[in-house]
Amino acid sequence: MPVLAAAQGRMPPQQAQPQPSPAAVPVSLSPGPQPDRRLTAAAQLMAGIAPAAGDPAIDRLVALEAFRQHETWMREQWAPVRARLTAMEGWREQNIRIPDARSRTLLYPFSGPDFLNAYALFPNHSRYVFFSLERPSELPDLATKTPQEFAELLASVRDALRDIFERNYFITSYMSRQLTAPRLRGTIPVIAVMMALYNRQIVSAETVDLFPELTAQYADPASKQRPRMPLRGMRIVFMDPATRSTQSLQYFSLDATDRALQFYPEFTTWLSRQGPATALVKSASYLLHDRQFLQVREALLSTADTVVQDDTGVPYRVLRQAGWNVQLYGEYRKPIPPLAYGYQRDLQESFVRYGNPTRLPFPFGYHWREGGAGSGLLIATRPMTTAGAPAATTTTVR
Repeated sequence: MPVLAAAQGRMPPQQAQPQPSPAAVPVSLSPGPQPDRRLTAAAQLMAGIAPAAGDPAIDRLVALEAFRQHETWMREQWAPVRARLTAMEGWREQNIRIPDARSRTLLYPFSGPDFLNAYALFPNHSRYVFFSLERPSELPDLATKTPQEFAELLASVRDALRDIFERNYFITSYMSRQLTAPRLRGTIPVIAVMMALYNRQIVSAETVDLFPELTAQYADPASKQRPRMPLRGMRIVFMDPATRSTQSLQYFSLDATDRALQFYPEFTTWLSRQGPATALVKSASYLLHDRQFLQVREALLSTADTVVQDDTGVPYRVLRQAGWNVQLYGEYRKPIPPLAYGYQRDLQESFVRYGNPTRLPFPFGYHWREGGAGSGLLIATRPMTTAGAPAATTTTVR
């Protein structure tokens, strides 16, 4: 059960004792990975958690009134989020069964910084690959911040978390402002906050360049063609302090339309090498319904053998005509007005005929009000061959 974590013994006021966190994955047998104290402290402070005392540069920030106010806000806001994630975890235990999770990658396209849902549904994957438009940036060095700068940063963190806390999804148009604030930039700081809320410590955070030759080519002023949005990546290795086991998350910012991927033709090939894989798609503006995203859609369906999504993911007709097995949970409601183009009559009819009538105990997708009433979820699995291996599929339906 995720909790607002205690940092080595110190707990936010009136906070209940933490309960066991989801089992983590031993990625390496090397003895004793160690958290990076400054990176972990930065994540904890932004999450409203006081790090262990002993670092004067950090201790001075904990003593500030701005931190005490932030600590109170986070504790109050986190309580209903914790209840939501607890319900999600209980539902996961009953409905999502992936026996080899510890050897798998979770692919999360159009993710933004949504680590909360990814970890609630898939806590045991060894690797996580997120990608979306928002740039990653880096964790801020809080030890160098003045009290005023620190207070401004915490205010920006609260602003960035409001939608995911209230609605259980980020709003893309809002993120363009929230993640480009003077003191808070990019997805990585927000992801790190969520890791701290799950009582995970950061071992390392470093840039990743999948295609250094292309990076150099597009950075050359003499280059006549360059992408509007260069591919940028960061990798965070994080650990469970109880078991000292580590997991990794790679986040990439890029324009994933077919046209833009001409600048990075090997990106989908790289994705296809991340198997065995599971895919998560939620609150994705129906982008995978659009012919502009066929390459990403094909890459997901050729790499993942299990897809967990709401109706904004891979179109239902594509999954069915490619031979995938699809289980339906909750209920189907027509897309909210700005996204009416995503309506799927066949999916609505299938929910009526074959769906599980039990409502989801948590909001999932754009119908977030009423505690999950109106939310629907699909679990699609690729059919198996007679030898027991996932069958190869080619999506031809457009």
